[in-house]
Amino acid sequence: MPKVLIVDDDREQLDLYGTAFKLKGYSVEKVSSGEEGLRQARASKPDLILLDLVMPGMDGLECLKWLRADELTKDIKIILMTNMSRGGLVEEVAESGADDFVMKADLTPTELAARVKKLI
Repeated sequence: MPKVLIVDDDREQLDLYGTAFKLKGYSVEKVSSGEEGLRQARASKPDLILLDLVMPGMDGLECLKWLRADELTKDIKIILMTNMSRGGLVEEVAESGADDFVMKADLTPTELAARVKKLI
């Protein structure tokens, strides 16, 4: 069973995506900060990480940089997610090393699960 780690500071988003992915047959782990995401990724080595871009403390881009620099986590598939829109964001994310980037408002959890399936 593929394992997905969801990193998001919004409890409702964690629950929404967690439920959707469990219903699609994924093993799901959920954490609410970038720091926790790093620790959990190292500990459980998920097949894919859904990583929120905007979080207090360590944001998604910083977390991604640490994940890519770590020998244990560098090959994990990572999808950055956000509802934020600002100039230069697409370019910044494209250069970050993420495998995909989604606007949360543009996809249902089911559509996101289909994108995840393609990556893993």
